[in-house]
Formats: sequence, C-alpha cells, structure tokens
Amino acid sequence: MVYMTGGSISYPSGAFDRSTGWNDDVNIVNGLGYYEEYHQLVADYLGEFFDYITEANPCFAEIKANCSFNESTRMATVSVHGRISPDFDLMVGDDAKLTVYLTEDSLTARQLDNGTWISNYVHNGVFRMALGSVMGEDLNRFGGQYKNVYRFQVPSGWNWHNLNVVAFISRPLSNYVNGFTDMAVNNADKFKFQISDAVEEIETDPNAVPVSYYDITGHQYDTLQQGINIVKMSDGTTRKVFVK
Repeated sequence: MVYMTGGSISYPSGAFDRSTGWNDDVNIVNGLGYYEEYHQLVADYLGEFFDYITEANPCFAEIKANCSFNESTRMATVSVHGRISPDFDLMVGDDAKLTVYLTEDSLTARQLDNGTWISNYVHNGVFRMALGSVMGEDLNRFGGQYKNVYRFQVPSGWNWHNLNVVAFISRPLSNYVNGFTDMAVNNADKFKFQISDAVEEIETDPNAVPVSYYDITGHQYDTLQQGINIVKMSDGTTRKVFVK
C-alpha cells in the first residue's frame, strides 16, 4: 500500500519472492507473465517450492473465519480466529501481526497489456479495503487462542457475492523503505461471505476493556484522541468512539 498510494500511477503485477529461492541466492520468479505453453511447468515448479516451504516452516496458528452479510442493512461481520501453538512465540514471535484484507473478484475495467488497452478486462482479487490496519495488528489472544472481530458496512457498489476475506499471520512490517526483511508469512487463507438475514449479534464480554486505540488511518495511540477513534477491546471486538 505504501507503493500504491505514493502519488504515482502504477499498474498491478504479481511476483512470488523475487529475490530469494531454494538456497537464498536464486531468482525463482521475476513475474507472472509467462507464455501459455509454460503455465503448467511454472505451476508445477511453484507447487514443489510451496510444498518445500510448508514442510520447512509449518504453521503455528490456525486461521479460521466466520464471515456473515446482512442484505437488508449491508452490514458485514468478520471474525478471524483459531488456536495458537505453544511454540508460536518462539517460532513466529509474540509481536506477530494478523492482517485482514477485503478483495473483490469479477470487476470489469480496462487493462494495459503489452502497450494495448483491453476495454473489458476481468480483474480478480482487487484490493478493496483493510479490516483494521493495512500493516496488520496484534492478535487478540486468550487461553491458547485468538479472535479478532471486524464489523463494517459494505458500499452499495460492491457485490458481496464476489467479496473475499483474505487473512494472514506474519512478522510485523518493520522497514518498508529499505526492504522487506523478516516478512515471512506463517499462514494465510481466503474466505467467502454467507448470507444472514437476522440482526447481527457479536459475542461480547461484559468485562472487556480497551486494549488499544487507533485513528481512522490505522495509527495507534496510547489514549483516546480528538475525533473518531477505533477502540480495540480485550474480547476481540472493535468500537468507534467520537471525542469532541
């Protein structure tokens, strides 16, 4: 997001691990622009690579999610949760972050392809918004588990059928100016919304207390600030608080 919102015009592209490979000195992928006859070869190669990574760096926390959408109010509730391994702090770090993005598939818009504009190109996995901070946030942990809850209203122009909740756990983003070091993703998953016509009720703890405060840009503060505050509670829920 730092690069995409820096004021310059850029076009989306994809790459997996541009600079390192099996032995940390091999460029495994420079981009995803391969001729069709090489698609299966590249897919097989990347499959082997990901299998190797999975074996070498197993997941130390589950990622599950309950994603519900109310068509009448267009309110969505996303609860990301799971068990945490006793080795999580040692192998991943007690400062690890949970990042949750909302993406949308099947958006038709123009696309620049080798210097030629395609008018009705279908774009999938288009970033819509971050649930919480775009840089990730702390896992709300309790008794060997965690649960982070998000509630928001889906804009009328977004098709909820095509929305995806993408959640992953990683080391914190420590230095986005000089390079992405120490940014291995421990695990990730994608979830779809299920319809819910009932009035949404979020599980809350009557004894929950505030644990962190954010402004609408995701900047964290020690106390409430003037304006709109996003307050994270100890039970995993969030609240909006306005201070005059």
